[in-house]
Order: sequence, then structure tokens, then C-alpha cells
Amino acid sequence: MRHLLPILALAFAVDAKAQSSPEAMSIDNAIQTLSSAAGRRINNGESFVNYHGDREPPKGSRLLFDPWTRGFVIGVYDTVLKDPNLFLNYDKITHNLYLTFDGKTIVKVETGQARELHFVEDGIQTVLTRVDGIDPDVFFQRLSDSAGGSHYVLYRLLKTQFRRADYHTDGLVSYGNNYDEYVDSYEYFIVMPGGREFAPVELKSRSLRQVLGPRAAANCKKKIDEASLVDVVNRLNLDRSAATGNAAYLRPQTSSPSR
Repeated sequence: MRHLLPILALAFAVDAKAQSSPEAMSIDNAIQTLSSAAGRRINNGESFVNYHGDREPPKGSRLLFDPWTRGFVIGVYDTVLKDPNLFLNYDKITHNLYLTFDGKTIVKVETGQARELHFVEDGIQTVLTRVDGIDPDVFFQRLSDSAGGSHYVLYRLLKTQFRRADYHTDGLVSYGNNYDEYVDSYEYFIVMPGGREFAPVELKSRSLRQVLGPRAAANCKKKIDEASLVDVVNRLNLDRSAATGNAAYLRPQTSSPSR
């Protein structure tokens, strides 16, 4: 039995929540602040470096990119923020966007009016998009080939957990890690054709059968990973395109780098 949730209920929730926090600036104000810094050291972002004493360096990162990338932002009204000298990064824990020109003056940006975040690294573009019906407060990455509302759309949500060092020893036995660690995990969601419903999906055959039906999961590998999930959704979309004679097709967005 499929478990579907309506996707329209939160469709207009983002405007109500688009309120600036004391630590964040609007996108336009952030650019203006950076441009007018003129050698002054201003840091309205959060510290990304912690003192660890004798601990080993932390594993992973709370930031999506290292080094920072070029990019641009598309607003909810299709406005575009783009500056060739601007560098962007994304906080995987707080879901904040950070901007900088020089790597020293960093501004945390209020993204309530942002629809898409585009990051360009070595010619490869990663796009994080808001999907209001699933969760208007975070950004997702589209993984599937999709051509409008007649197709299934597979989204991935990146979550990162901070785990503190927990090393202990009594002189005889030691356990735990002597380093802090940022651990990434992913959640997957499928928006149904028509765009009115969505369902969370796990990397398990049973979950695929519940969400997409037994036929969709029949030819899938016994061990399902992200690649095979993407393949299942793309094959469903190919079948729907063939049935309707619609050859229009969008390529999947590049996967985010693992951190």
C-alpha cells in the first residue's frame, strides 16, 4: 500500500517563514555589505574552526564545498543574484548560505526568498532547490531525469550530524574516536506525476514496492543503492514519455560531493 502525502499543503509556507534573523542578511544586503567592506574585517557568519587541543583534526566538514565555489542564486520571483567575483558555500547542518569575495569577510545570508542555489565547481554544476511541499525550510537536489509534471521526480536531502570526540582509556583498554566528525546521510523523496503528492522512499525493495508498485522494483538489483533507485525512476519516466510520445527530457543534476 502506498503512503502518499499531499504536496500542496505547504506550497505557500515559504513566504510566511521568510523572516530575517539577527545573524543573517538578505541576499542583496549581503552583497552590498561585502562590496563596501573595503578592507575592513567583517564576519557575520559562524566560526567553522574549533579548538581541539590534543585531539586529531576533525573528519569531514559542515560545509558542502572545499574550496569554496563560484555560483549564483535564483529567487522565488526568478530574480538572479550573480557576481563573477563571488564565492558561495552551504552549511550542511544549519542549511545556511554563505557568501565571500576574499575568504576572510564572510556573510551568512537569509535564504527565505531563494528558490535555487547554484554551485559551479570545475565546470560541474550542483543545484539545490526548494521543494515547498516536502519541506520549505531546506534545499533538495533533484536526481532523476524529469520533463515537467507528467513524470516522477526523485529528490535527495542531505543531512549532516556533528559527533564529538568520545575517546576514553583506562590504561588497559581504549575505545571511541579522538576526533570530532561530521557524518553525512541522505533521505530520498519521490514526487508523483502531477506534482500533488510525494512519498519518502528508502533504499530497500519493500519501500520501492510500496511507493512505486511491484513492477517498478521487479528488475531492480537485490541490493538497492542510490544509483539503482535513480535508474528505476528514470526508467519509469522513459516509459511514460514513450506512452505519451513526449521525447523532452532533462538530464539529472550532478551529485553533491561527499564530505
